[in-house]
Amino acid sequence: MRGHPVPGTDPGQGPGEGPGRLSADIVVCVHNSPEDVRRCLAAAVRTLAPGDRLIVIDDGSADETRGICAAAAAAAPDRVVLVRHDCGSGFTRAANAGLRLCRAGMVVLLNSDTVVLPGWLDRLAAAFARHPRIGIVGPLSNAGGWQSIPGFGDDGSPPMSRVPSDDATLAEIQACCEALARRHAPPLLEQVNGFCLAIRAEVLRDVGLLDEVNFPRGYGEEVDFNFRAQDAGYLCTVALDCFVYHDKTKSYTPAARAKLIAEGRAAVDRLHGARRVRAAVENSRSHPVLAAIREETQTLFAARGWILGQDSDTP
Repeated sequence: MRGHPVPGTDPGQGPGEGPGRLSADIVVCVHNSPEDVRRCLAAAVRTLAPGDRLIVIDDGSADETRGICAAAAAAAPDRVVLVRHDCGSGFTRAANAGLRLCRAGMVVLLNSDTVVLPGWLDRLAAAFARHPRIGIVGPLSNAGGWQSIPGFGDDGSPPMSRVPSDDATLAEIQACCEALARRHAPPLLEQVNGFCLAIRAEVLRDVGLLDEVNFPRGYGEEVDFNFRAQDAGYLCTVALDCFVYHDKTKSYTPAARAKLIAEGRAAVDRLHGARRVRAAVENSRSHPVLAAIREETQTLFAARGWILGQDSDTP
C-alpha cells in the first residue's frame, strides 16, 4: 500500500462544540501568500473547540508569512502547533509532516487560501456520524471542483466561481447550504476535492499517509488517497450543509499549474487506471444531487448578486 504508515492515533472524541463530536486536528500547509494565510489561520482558530488543534506547517515561507504563522502560534499556544521548514519540501511532504502529529478522531487537510465559518467542524463531524464506514468528507465551496456552487455552463470542466468573501455574505451562503441539505441527501462520491479534506482517523491508520513519492508537489494526491480509502472499504461523501470559501492558489502561474495538473493526472492514471479515473470524474460531474444543487444555486446567487465571475480548472 502506497504512502507512509501512520503512528497510532487516538480516535477518542473531544468535547467539541456539540455533544460527543469527534475532536479535530486541522492541518494547514503554508507557503507564502501572507494575506490569504492571515485570514485562513484567524478564521480557523476562531472555530476551534476544546480538544481541537490547528497544526500549521510553514513550508519555507518568506519573512512576512513566517511572522504571521509565528504570531498565530504565540497567541494560542494551547491550540496552535507550528512546525517550520526552512526550505520548501513540497505540499505532500509538508502535509504528511502535519498528519504525523495528528491524534484526534477527525483530521482535516485545509488549504491556506480558504476561509472557514463557525460550526464547520460540527457539520463535517456530523457527516461521519451518518455511517461508520464514511471515511472522507468534504464541504461545498465556490471553488472545490464539482463540489462548487453555483453552477455555470456544462463545458466538461468543474465550475470555479468567484463570490463575495465578506463575512456577512459568507454567512448567508452558509445558511443557503443548510437549506439545501434539508432538501437533498448527501451524495456518495468516488473523489472528494482536496482543498478541504476531512478524514476519519481510522482511515489514516488503515491506508497510510499521502503518497509523497508519486505526488511530491500535490495535484492528484487527494484522488489517489480517495481511491485507496475506498479500496480499504471506506465511503466518501459531501456535507451539503457546510460551505468553505476557497480563493484558489496563487503559488503558481496558470501555465505552471496546468503542467502540475497534467502530471498529477498522469500519475493517477498510471496507479489506478485511466478508466477508473474517468469514471470517478463523471460520477462527480453528473451526480444528480450535485447537479441539482448547482442549478438551484445558480439562480439564487444571480438573484442576490453573489456571482462575481468564473474561473476554470481541470478535473
